[in-house]
Amino acid sequence: MHFVKRFFWVPNDHRPLSYKQIVSFGFVFFLMHLAMVVSLTTIDSYEFAISGNTWFFYPPAFVRLAAFLVLGFWSVPFIFLAQIVINPFALGWIDHFLLASFTAIGAPVGVSIMARAVSLSGDLANLNGSRLLMLSLAAAFFNALAIRSALLIAGANQDLAPSLFATIVGDTLGAWVVIYIIKIGLTWASYKRQR
Repeated sequence: MHFVKRFFWVPNDHRPLSYKQIVSFGFVFFLMHLAMVVSLTTIDSYEFAISGNTWFFYPPAFVRLAAFLVLGFWSVPFIFLAQIVINPFALGWIDHFLLASFTAIGAPVGVSIMARAVSLSGDLANLNGSRLLMLSLAAAFFNALAIRSALLIAGANQDLAPSLFATIVGDTLGAWVVIYIIKIGLTWASYKRQR
């Protein structure tokens, strides 16, 4: 654990989660990821969202960010399982496994590095809008690199994936739309409770 804390940012370092909490939260994030992708697929926008350079809105990116902020690297297996269920590029199973592995670890590594760089506290007490923006950009950038790297290693057609720029914009925009939907919902709920 000392090695991990030395090189990576660790959430809840003052009061670690129990295994039961990790599994519970992980399962919730797994379901959230699947629900977001299924909802995109149902409204026929998923294929449009991942085709060519039009990946400019990808709300499931929020789940990768939130899962890591809550669970740390324990989020990786749950995001990996969600990625295994989803095969956006119609790859063979070995190539799909490689892509799921890379994308499950890419965003958490990016968030961890950025969290250390912006001195984010383990209890998220100093998490503000600018830090959250930096974390979401790092998650998007590392996810974009993970997608490209996995497809390159798999020998898949690089035209299957959106450009780095489109992935970064899409992941960041998707995450922030979800963040603001949650913020508006919480504000509205608070307002209703006060009435």
